[in-house]
Amino acid sequence: MIFEQDIGERLTVDLIRMTSRSEEERYVGSMLLEPRSLFIMTDHTYTTMLHGIAERETDLVEPGKVFNCTEELANKRLERDTRISITVRNVEKVSKLGVLDLLKK
Repeated sequence: MIFEQDIGERLTVDLIRMTSRSEEERYVGSMLLEPRSLFIMTDHTYTTMLHGIAERETDLVEPGKVFNCTEELANKRLERDTRISITVRNVEKVSKLGVLDLLKK
């Protein structure tokens, strides 16, 4: 499970399938995150997709690509500014070593 709290400007988060296909085929769509919004990935989405924020100066809010596109924002370009996000991940234990053991390596 991933919780992402976004602070600052609105922006889009891209969802991408975890496969070896071309980047265009892997792209599923985007979510528009508003300031002070909370984005949660669980279950099927968490186990089969990656999420990321592309490096760009503006976001185009395209109907059909941005899942939560509103009529007000459809086909508008949103300028990006400084943003801060806090991400919390619930990761299964994958090592028998403790954190201190891993830091010693």
